[in-house]
Amino acid sequence: MKGPINRNRVSRKPLITTKRSVLFLAPFPPPFGGISVHAYRLAAGLEQSGWIVNRVAAGRTEPTRGTTTTFVSNSVIRHALAVARARDTIVHIHDRISVLTFLACATAKLRRMRVVITKHGVPRRILRNGDGVDIFLAGALRMADQVIAVNTHVEELLRPYVRKSIQICPAYLPPSNEELEALNPAVSEWLGQSGHAPIVMLMVYRLLPPVFQRQDVYGLSLARKAIVEAVARGSDFRFALLLACPPEGGEEQSIWRREIELLRSALGPRLGVFVGAFAPPLLARTEILIRPTLTDGDAVSIREGLDLGCQVIASNAVPRPDCVLVHDKADSDQLATLIVAAIARAPGRVRRRERDSTTLKKHIGIYESLLT
Repeated sequence: MKGPINRNRVSRKPLITTKRSVLFLAPFPPPFGGISVHAYRLAAGLEQSGWIVNRVAAGRTEPTRGTTTTFVSNSVIRHALAVARARDTIVHIHDRISVLTFLACATAKLRRMRVVITKHGVPRRILRNGDGVDIFLAGALRMADQVIAVNTHVEELLRPYVRKSIQICPAYLPPSNEELEALNPAVSEWLGQSGHAPIVMLMVYRLLPPVFQRQDVYGLSLARKAIVEAVARGSDFRFALLLACPPEGGEEQSIWRREIELLRSALGPRLGVFVGAFAPPLLARTEILIRPTLTDGDAVSIREGLDLGCQVIASNAVPRPDCVLVHDKADSDQLATLIVAAIARAPGRVRRRERDSTTLKKHIGIYESLLT
């Protein structure tokens, strides 16, 4: 994931013109969230398959990895200009803010471009009375030539607003060998100094995401209670906590300090805390991944954990892949029980590495169907 970045904002130079060319309007890493990692890997896979991908990076943070054509932040004007100046055949919009999705979609349709929208989830704040999407997302979904949902839960929420069939396609694409070898120095030091007990790992994207009404949607507090309880029951393990976005504001910073203090008092040096670290290299060395979310899409981290041979424990917030151990999303004792049992099974397990190209092939099939 190395390479120079063009840090121009919206380029005035026309993008590459080709029939097999797609413009990606998506967040790109960092921070390392499921959507940004999905977009990064899908773009790389498409290029290896002969497609030209023009990346338009959106979101709060400008990427520092990979190759980006433009950075549009969350600007309405930049979103419109990036699509208006593109010469790609297809625009693929990855889970953008509703009004920005609508604007990009409308601009693309005015230019007679094909539009694909991928929804990784539907946050509560854009639901109407819990059973409908807002007017901007609804309009974009009706304009799109193809809508992709990452699981059946998302598909059911979108179904009333989509005129054509919705394709269900998991977001996970396997990491490259280069990604797995890019071990953060701080992570490497902790691995060398924290002993040899099995590792339990939790990934949190942001502590109180505004899009989820500033709830602890990734379940840090519940996970902390379960981890402390597992220690009290006598389990010997290390705990790795990865936070993608640094705490912002007094409330997030206060929560972060409190949770770390409570974990540190229970675990001591067996606790590893890493802010902004890339997860796959540590996940490849982890025995147990936990995902105690209040809601979810098709979590890339879960499929990646399974792919790398981890035991995966997740909440019952949404349907989970086969082989995932499921706990009630509000029950920390149940999560602790599953963690203790998984630790007891951890020694002697066999890792597996499956290079599954189904997601990439499905996307290529969708694009090619739009070109005929």
